[in-house]
Amino acid sequence: MIDNVTLTFCPKTREDYTLYNSILSNYKYMRNLVIESIDTYVKLLIFTEKKFIQIKVFHIKEFLNLNEVTNGDYIRFVSQLNNHIKPLNISLDNFILTRIDLKVDLKLSEAEMQEYLYIFSKLRQKYYSLKKKVYYNEDNSNIESVYYKGSRFNINVYDKQNQLKKKGIDNPTYKNVFRLELQIKSKELSAYCKRFGTSKELINFWDIAVRDYFFNNLLIEKFLYNGDYYNQNNINFKLEDIKLSTQQKLLEFCRNIAETDITEASKKLSRGTASKYIKELTEREINPVMIKRFDYLAGLKTIIEEKSRAV
Repeated sequence: MIDNVTLTFCPKTREDYTLYNSILSNYKYMRNLVIESIDTYVKLLIFTEKKFIQIKVFHIKEFLNLNEVTNGDYIRFVSQLNNHIKPLNISLDNFILTRIDLKVDLKLSEAEMQEYLYIFSKLRQKYYSLKKKVYYNEDNSNIESVYYKGSRFNINVYDKQNQLKKKGIDNPTYKNVFRLELQIKSKELSAYCKRFGTSKELINFWDIAVRDYFFNNLLIEKFLYNGDYYNQNNINFKLEDIKLSTQQKLLEFCRNIAETDITEASKKLSRGTASKYIKELTEREINPVMIKRFDYLAGLKTIIEEKSRAV
């Protein structure tokens, strides 16, 4: 289900501008932005220069005080949020959806956590426009988080407990929890609406099937590569049935990925050759990204597909 949601009101008619100005008049503001915490999980932002209002709801499960949010909880969510914004004299009917955040939490060992963070640091080729940032701990011995930022969506992975500790929160519930976030922005929501002939109203995205659609289409099908993860020795073993010269080329490609990432390694080859090598590996259920600390790790596709519906 949706974890966080952003709703936006843009005045278009005279009545809309009257409503916008009446809300703005209740606040002292500087530098073209008003930020108001309506509730622990609800934040109001008024952008005075571009004249629009946003309501951000964080951690919907906690906001509704539920263990799990289901398709049937939409009415409760709308009712509760409308009660919070009632003093503004504005209704959710005035807002359209401009962003949703989805998440999957995976419980891993510390070693697995590092290996999967490392794997995410090597991905990029299928989305050239995404800007990647990899953050390490103070002595650069461990990866703490990997972020891919784009105009249509973001992909974030990190150690959830470590992130909370940096905010001064020590929650043992999140020990060794690998958090995977998809932040779907307005352009991607619009593309979804165009594809399925719907509108950017929250009710049209309040469904587990929509969540699965974005995970499958943006992450599993277009970002992650097929195959399980092996170290160099085991890749050698998996390639024993092909001629030695081809083995050496595939291994060299995998080594280049380990040194940089899939995009940079592919630049050393023609696009056709890089695609051929990736196809050769993935058809043998070998992921192009080699691992370091293990002989074998299950592919992220498999893990996410198995656990995303249950989290």
